[in-house]
Amino acid sequence: MTTFKKLLLAFTMMGASVAAHADTTNFAGLTFGQTSDKVKKSNALNDNLNHPNADGVIGKDNTWGVRLGQQDSKGRYYATYDNVSGSHNGIKLRQENLLGSYDLFYPVGGSTKLFGGATAGLTKLTQDSPGFSRDSDIGYAIGGQVGVLQQVS
Repeated sequence: MTTFKKLLLAFTMMGASVAAHADTTNFAGLTFGQTSDKVKKSNALNDNLNHPNADGVIGKDNTWGVRLGQQDSKGRYYATYDNVSGSHNGIKLRQENLLGSYDLFYPVGGSTKLFGGATAGLTKLTQDSPGFSRDSDIGYAIGGQVGVLQQVS
């Protein structure tokens, strides 16, 4: 089992093993988004491959994933796994993210809440282009989010 899959399993088990309180709600869902990555290449790679354009490989491509978490009246925490892949000019890349997030709620009405939070985790980028050696690397990811939650019946 790869390190990335072990981490995904650990996040899943952690979320499933947390004791639920009377006012805590478990949730699960699918994620969908769009990404645009900028890839910085080494000088040696640029010189040997005639300066390939790797920025367009994952550009405006759709991301898909799953999310598991818990929330109460004050906030929510959740784990997300998502991935995106793309190819451009003979270069094929795949990015996978394993993230943990926490959002704090601020009620502004009976069924409306503002939220703000932070996200941290790991991201794995794999290069699997025809004619090249397969390679991958894992790095860190951090971010933040703000938004509005509206209860819809």
